[in-house]
Amino acid sequence: MTGDLLEYRQWMKEELRDVIRQNYIAGIETVELLEQPFGGEDLLPAVEIMAIILDAYEGKGDDYLAVSVFSDFPVASVYITIRDENGNLIESYQACKHPSAPELWDMPANVCVASGTSVTVRAVVMDYMGGIRVGQESKTVA
Repeated sequence: MTGDLLEYRQWMKEELRDVIRQNYIAGIETVELLEQPFGGEDLLPAVEIMAIILDAYEGKGDDYLAVSVFSDFPVASVYITIRDENGNLIESYQACKHPSAPELWDMPANVCVASGTSVTVRAVVMDYMGGIRVGQESKTVA
């Protein structure tokens, strides 16, 4: 969770406590819960990466990569990196939202990769509420 979100959560907790104190009904005690009824992950679920689509990636330049995402909140960014089996960066880009499929974020892959090279494509997805998800898929270039 981001600092702003934690600060907001603390503020809301204090506000609720004040409301309970101001509206106290005689004879009913307020209690402090030891365990919260639900956690932050229930309130603000992070974005989900449904798939990293590498079917059209052949390492020949002008290839296509896509990330399929699902989020309760609008997605702010999808950042994709491609690395070889030794962890060397091949290329990285900010993906763009597909114009006709809002759940798809895609990018062209422009750097040529030698046949037989194993690559790992990593996607970092962040929604506007600060939820972050990281996923990766590997493929050996034919």
